[in-house]
Amino acid sequence: MTVENAAYTRYFSEIVELGTEAKTYQFDFTLGQDDTAGLKFLLGKAAGSPFAAHDVTIDDMKLELK
Repeated sequence: MTVENAAYTRYFSEIVELGTEAKTYQFDFTLGQDDTAGLKFLLGKAAGSPFAAHDVTIDDMKLELK
């Protein structure tokens, strides 16, 4: 998961291990400047097989400005 601007400047980057059970995650980060950034979920290969099909469910996602 990353937060980056159009020039690919990353303000946040975190690798999250996924499993079969639902989990809650919370992260805090600072942009450091007035910028427009996008939240991206980078979903890749399933463990053990480079081409295995898999489903990922993202539910109740909130990005909050403090």
